[in-house]
Amino acid sequence: MPVYAQTYGDPNDPFKTGVNSTCQFPQITIGGIEDGYQHGKDIWNVYHKKLGLIPKQPNERVWFRSSDSPLVQASAGAVLRGVWPDYKGALPLHQMVTSVDTVNEGFSCNAISSTLDKIKATDKWTEHMKVTEKLRSQLGSMLGAEDSSWQETFDHFCDNFQARLCNGYELPCSVSNSSQCVTMNMAEEVFRAGDWEWNYYWRGNEYATKYIQLVEGLFIGEIVADLKTIQDGTSSIDYRHTFIHDGDIGPILGALGINALRWPGMASNIAFEVW
Repeated sequence: MPVYAQTYGDPNDPFKTGVNSTCQFPQITIGGIEDGYQHGKDIWNVYHKKLGLIPKQPNERVWFRSSDSPLVQASAGAVLRGVWPDYKGALPLHQMVTSVDTVNEGFSCNAISSTLDKIKATDKWTEHMKVTEKLRSQLGSMLGAEDSSWQETFDHFCDNFQARLCNGYELPCSVSNSSQCVTMNMAEEVFRAGDWEWNYYWRGNEYATKYIQLVEGLFIGEIVADLKTIQDGTSSIDYRHTFIHDGDIGPILGALGINALRWPGMASNIAFEVW
């Protein structure tokens, strides 16, 4: 029986969360599905119709990979349905063993956390925390988001607000006082702070090169190895597509020397073309 998850709230449930939604993490929204499907159609128009690299049906000349995240896998399914809307079979979506995965910070390494600690101990990061303290405190009090995972970075606030706005939903309000809501000005300030953090992580701090090597070096090495197989004529793949995270896009862009790195939005992508 085909089934799907639909979140609901029981009126007799004493644990009120204030969430009014039919989906929850790690489900992808209908807007995300539609966006991925359109992206797949655009890929088809370029890499099949224009360049002839993607075949009419999947074969051994194409290869797909994702992280082990269900949300990323669902995104991949939406994109690939846009590429092959009439294909009836299933496709292998390759994933590494979680404990040694080279994407999504899957390979645990103490040097990663210690380097991040050094980055967050710099004067510029300390100043960033100081000038945004009032905003973080206000949002934390309003939304019950006062623990360290919300207060030490704008990651969760950015994710939450972006997902709502991209899907046409209202910004969140206080559970205890519905008249206290996040304003668009507050959200824009959050996004600016998030952009600053990402540029600082991967470009602006003195440890950026080491941090990129530790977090993403193994996967970047895989990209280089794939390019070398094309260079020496031993590659059997015409089109390779990896579905990963903003936390992978950021360090790759840093390694490529981007001048001003903003937080990679949903559906951000980097294309390497070899001619």
